[in-house]
Formats: sequence, C-alpha cells, structure tokens
Amino acid sequence: MTGRIIISLLISALFLACSEDKRRFFRRGEAAPKDFVLEMQHFFSDSEDNMSFPVWFEDSLIRTCGVKTVHRKIYNLNEEMDDLGALKAERIYEFDENGKIVRVQIKEYYEGQKVSDVTFSYSGVKDENGFQNVKMTRANDVNEELTGYQMYDLAQSATNFLAYSNRENGNYLFFLPNERHWGALSVDSILGPNPEDVIVYGTPTAPFKRFHVVNRVNEFDVRAIDYTKKSLKSDGNQGLNPTEIRFELEPFDYKRNIEYNKNGNCIGFVDSTFSMEHYLMRRQSKFTMNKQHLPARVVHTSARTNKNDKNTQIETFDYIYYE
Repeated sequence: MTGRIIISLLISALFLACSEDKRRFFRRGEAAPKDFVLEMQHFFSDSEDNMSFPVWFEDSLIRTCGVKTVHRKIYNLNEEMDDLGALKAERIYEFDENGKIVRVQIKEYYEGQKVSDVTFSYSGVKDENGFQNVKMTRANDVNEELTGYQMYDLAQSATNFLAYSNRENGNYLFFLPNERHWGALSVDSILGPNPEDVIVYGTPTAPFKRFHVVNRVNEFDVRAIDYTKKSLKSDGNQGLNPTEIRFELEPFDYKRNIEYNKNGNCIGFVDSTFSMEHYLMRRQSKFTMNKQHLPARVVHTSARTNKNDKNTQIETFDYIYYE
C-alpha cells in the first residue's frame, strides 16, 4: 500500500500536446482551456482511490474516440529517462460504447511480484453527480489486505447537500453544491460533521474545496481548486477546467499549476512541494500523444533543490478501440 500513499502525496504530472507546443500556465485573457480526456481535478490524486465516483475521464471524449479499454502501466522511479524501470502498478479501465466506465482492474507489484489484484465492477447508471454502485472482487491468488480504496453508499440527497457513507468505517463524505452554503455556519448547522468526516464545497465532478473540520470552525487537510469560468467543453457548452490545485498535508504544502497552450489545449502541469514556505521539490511531466491524440506515454521528471538531483518515472497508456 506504500506505493499508493506515495502517489497520493507526490502527485504526478502529465502533458497533452505535441512537442512543438510551448508550455505556459493559463493566464486570463488567453483562449479558454478546452476539454481534456483526463479530468485533471481528479486524475493522479487520491480521487482515483474513491471507487464510488468513476469521474476520472471525460465520457464524451472517450465515446468520440471509440475507446473500449485503457491499459495504464506505472513504473518505479529511475535515474535513466530511457529505462522504464520495474513495473509498479497497472490500471485497466473498461468502457461501454457510450464512454462510461464499466470495470477497473488494479494490480500492484513489489520487487517484481504481484502483491494485490482487485477489480471494481459498476452496475446501474452513473447519476448526475458522478456516483455509481460498485462491487469489489479480489483475485484468488493475492490475499493482501486492501486498505487504500474507498467505497460509499448514498446516505441522503437533499436540496442543499449530498451525504455518502463510507462502507468500511461509516464516516461521511458531504457535498455542499450551492455556494451560498460555503461557510463555517452553514457547515455546522446543515451537516454537523465529525472531524473524521470530509466536507466538499461543490459537486463530486467539480469540487472547489475539500477539508475536515474540528471544533466547528477549524479546518484542516484543506485542498482547494481554481477553475476557469469560461472553458469550452467538447459538446460546445461552457464548463469548468482546473487551473491550480493547492493542498496541505502536514508538514508539507503542495501546489499544482496546470499548463495550457495558446490554443487552450492542456499540455501539462507542474507540482511544487513546500515546507514552512520553503521550496523543496518540483515535478514536471511531459506527455507523448498517439495518432488518435490520446496520451501514450508520460515521463515525470522530479528535481529537488539541488538541480543535479533528478529522477524520472514513466507511465504508458495502451488502447483498444471499438470497431
């Protein structure tokens, strides 16, 4: 499970662009960011381990490209960019012809040996909030206890909030979709949360702020996401694409700046790590695209304060398409 925790803490980066595109952070006044096959407010974060909300891909783009299966391989850190390194994990996503996820298989490896193999199968229809019923099954040949995945049941859907109950520990995951309820008074009066509960301003598909609260008003483990207000979705409607993600996990603070080119295409992002406002580490990644303009390879490059102290991590994406 250590590998998954590290992934959650040191979020990886990825690019969507041809090599000749110039990298830049989004600036107001430039072309609004366009839709992207990976939902960047969720992908490569601990949201990937919340299996009750399969909101990691843009359904319409998966459908348009005719994607049936995405096979993602994650390799261990390596000093050589051209060396894949040892296999660390695999995630196999299966989609129906409408671009909806129907199954996810996750395998993890340690020193060349498979240590976990679990499949999540979805039933029914994903609701408007991104929630879907899911069932977990484990491979017979792998018996390691799984503790990093979360599954929820819908506890209550009210006019001003959504509540989901964690199947394992009973803690709540609350959502406050309406901005007029985004404040300590509303959180306390409407939700009355415990410190173990998670509060989210926004919706499961577009969260703006995620945190815990203690003594009614003191927030901790805060994650905040900034979005563009005018981004062009693939269906021609306006939507939200993230531009910056900030979160804290004592004793560190993390910031992710998402990059777009002048045409509004997402071409990557940069993760920076700080401790007590002191810069510690920078992680930048470059995405190589296939002929269908989908991610094929990611090379993550990390550098600490010593620029000569670098390492790389490679991920690959392979696709099977509907005929």
